[in-house]
Amino acid sequence: MRAPIFRRLGALFAAALFALPARGLARESAEAAATDRESETNLDFDFDLFGDGTKRSEEDPALAGRARLRRGMLQAHQIAGLTTLGLMATTVVLGQLNFDDHFSASGAGSGAYSTPHRIAAYSTAAAFAVTGGLALLAPVPYEKAPGFDAGTVHKLAAFGAVAGMAGQVALGMIAGDALRSGQARRFESVADLHRFTGYATLTLLATAAAAWLF
Repeated sequence: MRAPIFRRLGALFAAALFALPARGLARESAEAAATDRESETNLDFDFDLFGDGTKRSEEDPALAGRARLRRGMLQAHQIAGLTTLGLMATTVVLGQLNFDDHFSASGAGSGAYSTPHRIAAYSTAAAFAVTGGLALLAPVPYEKAPGFDAGTVHKLAAFGAVAGMAGQVALGMIAGDALRSGQARRFESVADLHRFTGYATLTLLATAAAAWLF
């Protein structure tokens, strides 16, 4: 009779040993979930995009509304910026193919990449304008702390990309005019400068995106 009793006691003891860690894990999960909920509540107004805000436990409704609007616009700015970066990369690739088609030894001079390159360039310029508009129109509810940080790098790279984008458009128009008028040497020199400006602009956009994300 003792053997079944001992077996039952052993089974109960083993069950208790396994149950304790499970309860501990359940308690830790519940505590972690409560902490996450508390963190999410605190994050409603405790965010600092490149040092442009400080933690405030109490917000007036107007300031809180501007903070929510800024967050939404900057999230849209991020999506539009990454879209612009992808379009710019596509434009550069098509531009290089178009350049090789006209000037490389293996190029056929078919102009097959001219229209796709132009469409990609116009799409990039439009996306870039939307991206910049979202950043410029976003309200600033908090004063930005002075100093050089990732936000400064982002803005400097973005301003450089503005200059590069404007140069790209101008050089592209000049190159197109030279091609239509049959000025081969002028077309080649302007197209070459247009190509290098495109690579520089892509690098600036990538730098701006990296500073924003990392």
